[in-house]
Amino acid sequence: MRIWTRLEQLARDVRYGLRQVRRNPAFSAIAIATLALGIGVNTAMFSAVDAVLIRPLPYADAGRLVMIWDEVVRVAAQQHGLHGYRGNRPWTGDTLRRR
Repeated sequence: MRIWTRLEQLARDVRYGLRQVRRNPAFSAIAIATLALGIGVNTAMFSAVDAVLIRPLPYADAGRLVMIWDEVVRVAAQQHGLHGYRGNRPWTGDTLRRR
């Protein structure tokens, strides 16, 4: 008996929701568009994070590739006078004024 009661309540809620959609179509359209946009952005962000951060790189010794990039960034930062990168001098507000 409880299942029928819950199904009847669900049917009443659906009918009430459809009445409200017909009564306020502009509000309903905005609410549905907002939900669709939020779900779409969430899916896109998860896909990007999954492809970049979660899945391992499709290369042998992918950790070495990351370390090579890490070294290149450190060397480039030193060549251009950018400080505050890990073992270098700490970033301070007057670092830009010294140039």
